[in-house]
Amino acid sequence: MKSSPFLDVGLSLTSLLLNAAQLAVTPSPVAVAGTLDASQRLWGDICRLSGKDKGTRAFAQRVAERLDDRLRTVSSDADEQEIRGAATAVGALLREVSTDDAAVVEAVRHPEGLGSLLRRRAAPHRELVAASAEPFFDALLPAVAEEFARLAPGSPRFQEGALLQLLDGLDRIEEGLGDLQHGQDEIRAGIVGIHDRLNDFASIWPAAAPERIRFGSRPARAPHFITRGEQEAARRFVIDAAEPLTALTGMRGRGKSQLATTVAAHCEEAGWPLVAWMTASSREALVSALAELGQCLGVSTEDAHSPEVLAGRCLDRLRSTEVSDRLIVLDNIESFDDLRDLVPTGPGLRVLATTTRTQVPGHWQQVPVDVFNREQ
Repeated sequence: MKSSPFLDVGLSLTSLLLNAAQLAVTPSPVAVAGTLDASQRLWGDICRLSGKDKGTRAFAQRVAERLDDRLRTVSSDADEQEIRGAATAVGALLREVSTDDAAVVEAVRHPEGLGSLLRRRAAPHRELVAASAEPFFDALLPAVAEEFARLAPGSPRFQEGALLQLLDGLDRIEEGLGDLQHGQDEIRAGIVGIHDRLNDFASIWPAAAPERIRFGSRPARAPHFITRGEQEAARRFVIDAAEPLTALTGMRGRGKSQLATTVAAHCEEAGWPLVAWMTASSREALVSALAELGQCLGVSTEDAHSPEVLAGRCLDRLRSTEVSDRLIVLDNIESFDDLRDLVPTGPGLRVLATTTRTQVPGHWQQVPVDVFNREQ
């Protein structure tokens, strides 16, 4: 059977995971200070479960198959050789990170931040990829980061993915008891102990983010609100066309926030998993709102000493989430310069802004909001 084109990525990601486990459990000058006891024990379990070459390769093959499934929808004219070239480049990037102790320590402390780390180091590796295969390279980075977060103890996503992976490994140990040199009672007692430690970890780690998040103080819809043409244009861009960035522009008092709240209300009624309302009148206000939203999304607050750090983790989480209809309203933007590196993005995520600025950046869809006519 032909191997997955992403097997090299799977092997490199597994190597990074094992290096992270080694740093997490082995005292050294670069050891991860402050690692939770339960999390550290789980890193140790990864070391024991994945210690053999055969098991490591099987583990990597499963990761490669998951990446295969996720990237089936990537549109590209690249042939198989060019796709393997993109995978090789991502594998090389992962190996580079894996040999950097400081980077691995950061990955242990903040597994959900691996995506940002990879993006910062990606440029030299991307230059080696054929132009037709660049979409695969770009899609592999967040996919790999999500796989790491799914498998790494300490990640908010660990309960949903890596915990099940570890239990699956324990099932295989139980199936092979006859080949082990220890007595059945001793092995079963060990498995029960690991299960207990997993339960301890689950009990101390913050609960996963709720399925539906309604964030911020969205203004109520005016009792005598009148449907306007601008409302249909906003809904067409945000809901029908799934445009990632749409801006309602116009002078104060023209009802821009009312139009935005109507769109947001529709998204809530349709059951969208995330509908958030943020004041964006200054950079500080937006950073603060993103930091609060990040906590609602379950991002790690460990070692987060500033709102900027939490805001960055929030943006990483939004980028790493699977495709879903989500809306974030940025209300009352005074300057688009304040949004530099702070505009939320992610699969299925739409941002709807309101601003008095008549000129918006070219990558935004603009809906000018006119004055009310006599009938309105």
